[in-house]
Amino acid sequence: MKKKLMIVITVSAFIGILLDTIVHVFIEPSIALTIKLYLYFTIQSNLIVFIYFLLILLDEKRDKGRYRSMFGGVLIYIFITMSVFIIFLQAIFHPTGVGFFGNLFVHYITPGLVITYFIYERQNYHFEYKDVLLWLIYPLSYIAFVIILGSLTGDYLYPFFQVEVVGILGIVIAMSSLIILFLLLSFLVMKMVSND
Repeated sequence: MKKKLMIVITVSAFIGILLDTIVHVFIEPSIALTIKLYLYFTIQSNLIVFIYFLLILLDEKRDKGRYRSMFGGVLIYIFITMSVFIIFLQAIFHPTGVGFFGNLFVHYITPGLVITYFIYERQNYHFEYKDVLLWLIYPLSYIAFVIILGSLTGDYLYPFFQVEVVGILGIVIAMSSLIILFLLLSFLVMKMVSND
């Protein structure tokens, strides 16, 4: 069951990324938009899921130690992708055709599969508080990247980071909210594995 679910997760993440890429390469051809696609947290978190599970499938010995403790971060990144999309972006983003299916995989199917994997396998994980610091590196780096990119280009990628719309206070609130959400999810994940 575990290996089959890992294969399904890996394939799902790949399909979502592939379909979203196909839209920008073939259906709405734009090199700039294709490159920009890979700047989004959604695609990056799906890439992280894809690479994480693919590496374990290629070498099962990798599923231990520090690498194994990274799963908590992988889980939280993809959960944030799903929840932020559902709460803030779903109402304003309506892809059609191939893009609809890409969106379905990257925002719903892959996150749902990773959450299912965690539910079934959580008794096999043990996370420590120091792992949360490791998990925080990527989201903090990503927030800094988006702010720097936006200040240089005027494109903050996400509407809740658009300075012209939300102002500096809005960005501080958005950043703080995302960090608080991340920390709450981290401690929830740790609690779920410590109860078994």
